[in-house]
Amino acid sequence: MSEEITPPEFESYPCPLGMVIGYSGNSYLINTNAGELIGLPAVGEPSVENIEADIIAASQPNLPAIRVRLKASATERRWQVETAGISVGGVQVATDDRAKTLLTGADRKARRDSGFSTRWKGEDGTWAEVNAATIIAIADAVFEHVNACFAREEELHAAIDAAADLAALNALQPIIETFAL
Repeated sequence: MSEEITPPEFESYPCPLGMVIGYSGNSYLINTNAGELIGLPAVGEPSVENIEADIIAASQPNLPAIRVRLKASATERRWQVETAGISVGGVQVATDDRAKTLLTGADRKARRDSGFSTRWKGEDGTWAEVNAATIIAIADAVFEHVNACFAREEELHAAIDAAADLAALNALQPIIETFAL
């Protein structure tokens, strides 16, 4: 654990964020105008001469880090939407990974045997007799849903990469949260 060091020049030194009250490790300790105690990393050797430049540099948005965070959010939302299920012909169909695996097997069988039918458990727990044509239609709908989810994720990643500034990146957050297909 680093020992707090408070050189005399840092005691109650005003800065744009509040009041510098010390230095610990490689960070300025600042009591902000909002009453919070924060650590602000020093870019170079901490000094009164460098503190203004360090604060300005630290307060600038880190666009690459924001892009990484937004892409992770878009990927997480894609997975949530992808696996939330869909409605096919008024029937709710599970689209989690296990359901997709089971459906893939049934789809392969149905495409080889047009007389195939099976009992299928719906996402709501009800059982139904489904024939080959129905299995194929459900599998195709699930495939299209998953494909649309990945296409939307790719579009959002491209928009994140193309965003020129913080305002443009911030404007993408509600679009990512909605994840409209």
